[in-house]
Amino acid sequence: DPSMAELDVVFVVGPGVVRDSAVEDLHSASRQAGAGVVNTWGAKGVERWDSPFHFGTAGLQERDFELAGLGAADVVIASGLDPAETPVESLGSFVVQEVPPAQLAALTQRWPRSHRRPTRPPLYDTIASVVTPLYESDAVPLTAARASLHLTGALPDRGLVVADPGPAGFWIARTLPGDVITFGIQR
Repeated sequence: DPSMAELDVVFVVGPGVVRDSAVEDLHSASRQAGAGVVNTWGAKGVERWDSPFHFGTAGLQERDFELAGLGAADVVIASGLDPAETPVESLGSFVVQEVPPAQLAALTQRWPRSHRRPTRPPLYDTIASVVTPLYESDAVPLTAARASLHLTGALPDRGLVVADPGPAGFWIARTLPGDVITFGIQR
């Protein structure tokens, strides 16, 4: 409904958006709505880390979704979530509308294009304040964030990063720059 164009919308997306090749549709919908995108670790990379539409990777630590601005949104649009990774119920008591990845392009098609740029939530700045010094650290041994940054630089085009759950998986999911699409797997 075009009347929804005035609402503050936040997208929360999971690996189904990547698997269904709906990343471009997500970009179209988020830009049309002027809405930020929060990705789960299984959808890391759907937005570049420096995009104003990137609201951060959530679901790794307590309060991630709260700090990602879900509470300030009029509606949260969830798409492609994997219930083993991020059940819809874990998003909290916000107004959540589930949209299949294949329907993202049609979601905002009739809305007037928003000219507002989303305002990043506290999650982005909080994470940046912690990991930026770790990216820049010359400490020996390398910090986990700096190792993640080096890993990114060593990846070939369309390279894939896989990490086991636990400390390594956490640091990869939290600090691998968001322009590299990553997928986590569990044994």
